[in-house]
Amino acid sequence: MTSNTRRDRGQSGSSISSGACRKARAAWGHGTLRFLHVRAWLLAAAVLGVSLAGSVAHAQFGPLLNARRAPQARTQDELDLYLVIYTGGDPRETIRNVERFVEAYPDSEFLGLAYQYQMTAYRGLSDYDGVLTAGAKALELLPDNLNTLITLATVIPNGADGRPDREELLAQAEGYAAAVLSQLRTLTIPAEIPLEQWESRKAEMEAEAREALGHLAVKKGDFEEALRQFKTAVETNPRPTPSQWYRLGGTYLMTGQREKAIEPLRRAAETGDGTVKELALDQLERIERSKTK
Repeated sequence: MTSNTRRDRGQSGSSISSGACRKARAAWGHGTLRFLHVRAWLLAAAVLGVSLAGSVAHAQFGPLLNARRAPQARTQDELDLYLVIYTGGDPRETIRNVERFVEAYPDSEFLGLAYQYQMTAYRGLSDYDGVLTAGAKALELLPDNLNTLITLATVIPNGADGRPDREELLAQAEGYAAAVLSQLRTLTIPAEIPLEQWESRKAEMEAEAREALGHLAVKKGDFEEALRQFKTAVETNPRPTPSQWYRLGGTYLMTGQREKAIEPLRRAAETGDGTVKELALDQLERIERSKTK
């Protein structure tokens, strides 16, 4: 297979979503590839979970990581197709575009990040095995990717029960959550990132890891440890998520601490929607009914 043939395959993959390519390229500016800045922006967005967009990203963040560590696209076509993945909204399209990217650019330095977005897309479709498969591929290429580690630590406990590899999966999830906390203690962020934004995102990631560890403790029947982790999650996170409030309240209920459960369940109902809101309201109603008996 010649290099020309490989380039043709890459062009074919990009042309499938040419409109998306144009939109993605427009968002990041026209002209030269500007590989150094673009790849640094994209790596930070994917690995750290900070929000990057066009010239605003450049003004706020600049090149976030050393160029030797940041991935580099070899052609504009490769970068265009990756940007389609990065800016994509439909999970099924993202999954297909990642497969096209892997086929067209099997040696791309962006593969680890592409698999991360595929993992996230599978999560959006509630495809548990898809999350595990894509996440494993992402970690094989980028073992320190915080977003991938957090996603796997969070998702794995949700679907491990009833599987023959349950204990192995839960042990993996615990290791991923611990790795997140370890990295957050030592990770150095360049001065280009506004400190307030980084501290906020760092706290959110720590809270997500704590929530995962709390969930794992519940799976083990260690409710004392679960309470410790869930309380740390809501105390650490500047904006605790509805699920963090709900898990804290639910664990209080499991340990017979009904009065302590009311406030976190109320917060879960106020800030949540869908299933979490319904579950929180149901638990609050049960508590109220129990008071009248």
